[in-house]
Formats: sequence, structure tokens, C-alpha cells
Amino acid sequence: MLLLIRFIQNATDIYSLILVAFALLSWFPNSYGTQLERFLTTLSKPVFRSLLDACVLTFAGIDFYCLGRSDSIAHTK
Repeated sequence: MLLLIRFIQNATDIYSLILVAFALLSWFPNSYGTQLERFLTTLSKPVFRSLLDACVLTFAGIDFYCLGRSDSIAHTK
């Protein structure tokens, strides 16, 4: 049981570092489209997509779903 708790804690720590690295990459304008950015996107995007699909992003009758999904904005261009 302790091994399982330690594994979950380590996985959460590693994923947190991935998210911090992904956020720091946004400060550098030439980092979009690099191999590092694509790698971090493939690691972090599935979790966010599943969380956003589970959330209801409506407030006062206004639907904010397209703001939470970056791929839906990219398809409109």
C-alpha cells in the first residue's frame, strides 16, 4: 500500500514539473513548434482534455466551452 501511495505521489510530482515546463515555454516566443513543445503538449494535453470535457463551462447562460478548448479555436481559422 505504501508503494502505491509513493508511486502516485511521484507521478503527480513529475506531472507537475511537466506542467511548469509547459507554462515556462510560453514565455519564449520562438518555442512554439519545437520538439520540446510538441513533446510536452502530448504529455499534458490528454489530461486537460478529459478534465475540460467533464466540466460544464457555462456561466449565466454564456457558453465558454470554446475558450477552454484550444483545438476548437484552431479549427475555426
